[in-house]
Amino acid sequence: MTQISLASYLANLPVACFIENVAAKSPAPGGGSVAALSGALGAGLGAMVCRLTIGKKKYKDVEDELRAAEEKLAPLVEKLRDLVDEDTFAFNRVMAAFDLPQGTDGEKAARQAAGTAQAPADGRGA
Repeated sequence: MTQISLASYLANLPVACFIENVAAKSPAPGGGSVAALSGALGAGLGAMVCRLTIGKKKYKDVEDELRAAEEKLAPLVEKLRDLVDEDTFAFNRVMAAFDLPQGTDGEKAARQAAGTAQAPADGRGA
C-alpha cells in the first residue's frame, strides 16, 4: 500500500493510490478529503455538461445560463481540489498538537497554539 507523507499532495495521486490511502490504517485522509474530492468531481461533471452543451443550436436559448454556470463551476473545481489536501494537512496538525506535552502552562499554551495554527503559505502541514 502506498502511504503518503505530509509533503505529498493527495490531489495529485493516482485515484487508486488515493483510495488506498483512505483505506489505510490511518485517520487521514478521511471524510473531509473524500468529501472535497467528491465535490470536485461533481463540479467537474457540471462544468463538462456546460462545455458540451454550449454552442449547440438546440440549447441556444439557455447558452448564457450555461456560460454563467461554467464560470462558477471552473473555480469551484480548483478550490475543492485544494481542500482535499487542506483537510488532511489541518487534521494532521491537530493530531501532532495532541502529541505535545502539556505538563506546564507554557507547554499547554504551545499545544493550543499548534492545534490552531494556520498552514504555511504553500499549504503543507508542519
